[in-house]
Amino acid sequence: MKKTAHDIIYALVLLGISAFFFMETQSETFQISGPGLSGDVYFYPQILLFLLAALSLALIVQSLLSRARRAEPLAVEKFAPFLLTMALTIAFAVLFPIVPFLVLGISYCGLLGFFLGYRNYPYLLGMSLCFPVAVSLVFENLLDVPLP
Repeated sequence: MKKTAHDIIYALVLLGISAFFFMETQSETFQISGPGLSGDVYFYPQILLFLLAALSLALIVQSLLSRARRAEPLAVEKFAPFLLTMALTIAFAVLFPIVPFLVLGISYCGLLGFFLGYRNYPYLLGMSLCFPVAVSLVFENLLDVPLP
């Protein structure tokens, strides 16, 4: 895999996201005890955010150290799927409290797969249906976390 400016941009975006959400877990509204595998609901998200930040830093370092290779110029047609994915994910996050999870999840999975170029429609439809239903079953039945 060629190391390009894309790697550094992706890593910086993920590093920013992990820093933002890690700071959010430090707020008083997040510092509550609740049901689940741990009494402290901020413990697992902080571990995952720390791992995301560490892997993002590792990607930046690896990209900078391998800078001796010829880097590809940043092309808009290669950056467009990333921007589209980010826009779709932000729309998902904004609509999450308003739209029922299954409707939003099925729409998100289907649109994301289509925009990323998957054209095997039976497979795309099956995964768009199965993944949100599986997530819903796990959260609502196994973890006892209600979804909107």
